[in-house]
Amino acid sequence: MKTVYLFFLVLLGSALPAGGVVTTGDFYIDKLFFKKTTVGGPQGRTNQALILKWYNYYSDHEKYQKPLREGWKRMNEGDDLKMIYDVCLAYNVPFENTVTLALIESGWRKYIESPVGAKGYWQFMPNTARAFGLTVNSRVDERTDKKKSTVAAVKYLRSLKDIVDGWRKEHGFYVSESERWLWALVMYNRGPGKKTKDAFKSARGKFSRYPDVVHESFRETRNYVAKIYGAKKWLKEYVTSTMNVTFKKSFVDYVYERYKKNSAMVPSKLQQRQLEEIKRMYGGEKNMHSKGKLKQVFGEIDRELSSLK
Repeated sequence: MKTVYLFFLVLLGSALPAGGVVTTGDFYIDKLFFKKTTVGGPQGRTNQALILKWYNYYSDHEKYQKPLREGWKRMNEGDDLKMIYDVCLAYNVPFENTVTLALIESGWRKYIESPVGAKGYWQFMPNTARAFGLTVNSRVDERTDKKKSTVAAVKYLRSLKDIVDGWRKEHGFYVSESERWLWALVMYNRGPGKKTKDAFKSARGKFSRYPDVVHESFRETRNYVAKIYGAKKWLKEYVTSTMNVTFKKSFVDYVYERYKKNSAMVPSKLQQRQLEEIKRMYGGEKNMHSKGKLKQVFGEIDRELSSLK
């Protein structure tokens, strides 16, 4: 493997692309799905299994897909992604997860209300809404005001992150910036009370340990962050399949082009190893290429591999 990798470095020289680029031509959608994220996803075997579970729920069941799909449509029709982005930027809150949080909370519906009294786009309880500047009384309920409730929700997320920062300092734990934002998402669902702080302490701030230190009876909270990431993964595929997404050249495209130009100079056994590595690399970038392109490339590689044996 090392020989193959060194060959690629020599073959490509200094003209290496920084990586593949996928674009819809829409700044906010690209930022949400196709650019480097501010917050890394949850790590750890249990978290990954929960994310996959929720991704499969969204992939396989219309009852999960429909609110997400229709909420996404409402966001785009109202030019709301720009509004959410601008508010997140103003308060230094990650845009990517905030959008998905709103979609799973309410399906971006104005008047939706939970059995316990959470209401509006961001599913605020009355007291929390008032604490972050919203008017909630018998005549006015600003939880249904799109812009005002978004400002309140983003300020709330910012305050939850600040609480996590305080816990980290109190206990002397090393907790990455990404992990702190993941804990803030937990608290959006569960609140910043003693049980959440106890979970943080038990996990020593490591979000990879979070599902294992939370009792299974807290099913909603245990699944909450994984649900956000599973929904986002499904939504990215939905957007890719329904919008005019342009797949520009990726790193492996450049590698394969150079291989074709220089393969005649390479012994057949090394060619086989290079082709197998290129095929593996395309598999690792499958979300950056259309299914038709991958089918074509894999067919070419398999035919060439057969001819070299």
